[in-house]
This record gives sequence, C-alpha cells and structure tokens, in this order.
Amino acid sequence: TASGPTNTGASVVTADKPGTGGSQSTSLSGLIPNTTYFARLRARVLPPDDLFSSYSTEASTVTLAEAPSGLQAPGVFLSSLTLSWSGGANPGTTRYEVSLSTDGFLTHFSTPVGFSGGLTATTTGLTGLTPGTTYHLRVRARNSAGIPTTFTLVVTTPTAPTGIAAPSGQPLGISSVSWTWANAGAAASY
Repeated sequence: TASGPTNTGASVVTADKPGTGGSQSTSLSGLIPNTTYFARLRARVLPPDDLFSSYSTEASTVTLAEAPSGLQAPGVFLSSLTLSWSGGANPGTTRYEVSLSTDGFLTHFSTPVGFSGGLTATTTGLTGLTPGTTYHLRVRARNSAGIPTTFTLVVTTPTAPTGIAAPSGQPLGISSVSWTWANAGAAASY
C-alpha cells in the first residue's frame, strides 16, 4: 500500500514455456476495499543460475469499495429523516451517495447527497421533505478511482403526517359525542 514496494508478495509461474513470451497475470486476495495498491515486477531465471531482471516501472490500482449494506431510517420526522448503514470494511475516506424517490425509482428520483458532497460518514440526515409522503431511499459507495458500487436494498418509509387542528366535538346524546377534524394527508389512521 506504499509506493516503492520491495517485498516479493507473489511469485507467478509462467503459463507458457520459459522464454516464449505471452501475457501473464495473477490475482491477489485478502486486500482492503477502496485502497490503492502498488506493484513492480521482475523476472527470475530458476536455479542453478537464479538470475533476476531489474524491476519494472511501478504501477498502481485501487480495489473496489465494498457495497454498503443494512440501510435503515432510524429517525423519521415531519419533513426530515435520518439514514444509517454499514460501510463494511471500507476505510473512513470512502464516499457515499444517497438517492431518494417517491415512486420506487421508476421515473422520479433525486440525489440529495451526491459523491461530490464528500459524505464519508455512514449516517446522514435529509431535510426539506414533504410531510405525509412515502420515500424510497438507497445508498452506494465509490472507490477513490470513481468506480461506484451497487446500491443497497431500497428502504421505504413515510414521513410523519402534518399536524392537524383540534377536532370539533358535537354531542349526539347523553353518552356519545361525534368528533370531526381536517384530513392530515396520507395518514393511515387517527
């Protein structure tokens, strides 16, 4: 993970006959998500000669970010909500993007928190929402090379319905009253 690597982290046996050329490759596993790794190569002739070439020019690449998971909306209010998720093994510099929709991401959606906003925390608040409206939310991460992950599973939650005026009571008899009030929007019950 530092420039100028000198260790021999992997030795790859050529896939063809020694000295006949061809493209070679190897895969390394167990690496940290969204982390830059550097590599240099050199060739080796086996013993008894046991000769090494000089190192190649250094190259680097970034592992993909781990897709966030466990999205939830632990705080839902009149015109705002709080989202939280797990960033997995991503380093604290990993950026996240939040998408919001009112139709399940069919045609209407927005990105209230874009990658350019620099969100690196695994929790955020959204404000300016419409009371009594159902929202669909999802989150994704990206690595430092700009490659995004898949989105989390969509979480759906309504915001709290608007407050309503005091009800108006009307007596119906000696043991009953009728109460009337204005509709609060998308409320399922009162």
